[in-house]
Amino acid sequence: MCWVCFATEEDDREASWVKPCRCRGTTKWVHQNCLQRWIDEIQKRNSTLSVACPQCRSNYIIVFPKMGK
Repeated sequence: MCWVCFATEEDDREASWVKPCRCRGTTKWVHQNCLQRWIDEIQKRNSTLSVACPQCRSNYIIVFPKMGK
């Protein structure tokens, strides 16, 4: 179950799932898009702000995509 939107794999079989931290069990999986939206909300005013998992407190490593010319 995604800890952001609470959807399961059966709810959306096309979604990309990631486990971005040290959590185990039901809180280790999250949709890639949900995690990105959640991080965007945390970093709304400061994109360099460090973001950590709310459960295990491990810092997320955020890689920004390369911008075009």
